Order: sequence, then C-alpha cells, then structure tokens
Amino acid sequence: MAGYTDGTLSGANGGYFDAFIIKMSAASGLFDATFGDGDGANDDGILQINASNVTDASLNEWVRDIVLDGAGNLFIAGRTSSSLSGANAGDNDGFIIKMEATNGTFDSSFGDGDGLDDDGILQINASNTLDASGYENVTSIALDGAGNIFVGGHTESSLDGNNSNGGESDSFTLMLDVWDGQL
Repeated sequence: MAGYTDGTLSGANGGYFDAFIIKMSAASGLFDATFGDGDGANDDGILQINASNVTDASLNEWVRDIVLDGAGNLFIAGRTSSSLSGANAGDNDGFIIKMEATNGTFDSSFGDGDGLDDDGILQINASNTLDASGYENVTSIALDGAGNIFVGGHTESSLDGNNSNGGESDSFTLMLDVWDGQL
C-alpha cells in the first residue's frame, strides 16, 4: 500500500507531505516488521520517503502508483517538490523509485547508479530529458514482459525539446529500462 501523509509515520516529516509505502502480511493483516528500517523499535512495516533515506526529501513527495514485478521489486511513481536525485527542474518533478519488496531497500543500480547518492530513484528533470524545466507529474506505472517500465503523467514542459506545450499541461508516456531506469 502506498500514499502520502502530513504526519510522521516512520521518521520526521520532511515537508508538508511525505510519500510512504506500507507492507502488510497477507496471512495476519498486520504490518510486516521486516519492511522499512526493520529495527523492531517502531513503525516497522512503513517506509516514509524523507531526509532519513533520501539526501534531499525536504519538501513534498506524493505517491501516485505502485507496481510489483515478478522478481520481487517495487516500482513507485509520483511527484516531488524536492531534489530527490538531482536538481528540481520546476515546481514539481515526477519520480520513479525501484526498491526491493522484501525489506524496502532502494535498488542502487536504478537511477544514475553511480553509488554516490540517491541511487534507486529516477527524477524526471533536465538531466535526463531535453526539457523538463516545468511541472512533471507521474501518475501511473506499468511493466511489460520484456523488462520495460512505462510511466504516464502530465507535464507543463516540452520533454523532448522539440514540441511546445500544447496548453496548460500535456500528457506524456515514457518508456524506461527496468534494470537502470534509463530512457
């Protein structure tokens, strides 16, 4: 289960809204204590996206969709006002997070994969598109059998650098590689 909160589920609130992912046991319906920080102390089963697990999640993060692949990875899609994995290019940027579904650790090979910071997160901004200088919101995510991720949403930018925005916002679909998150 995923969503967003203005409270503190498993750590300090990093902005007004923080995204969260909850894992529950199918058998008992209780939180799965191995997910999240798994320290047995508090709120195990909940992973809140905030400054404790992302270098800069100091503003707002919203989860819009979540999908599980056959290998046990979670893919989370949403939008952020923070700079999760690079500079925020507009008021809000879309993001995709890949994490291991058993314990909620980010997959360090996804995103930029440089091993330095915030690997496991791909933020849609000018570093990976020709023009993502405005508002981008990822609202849906799907996987295919060939190892591709498809995300959809809306933008106020010209993502390909060629087509001007046709109105207040335009819809988009992006195809990413499931292994590293590259366009």
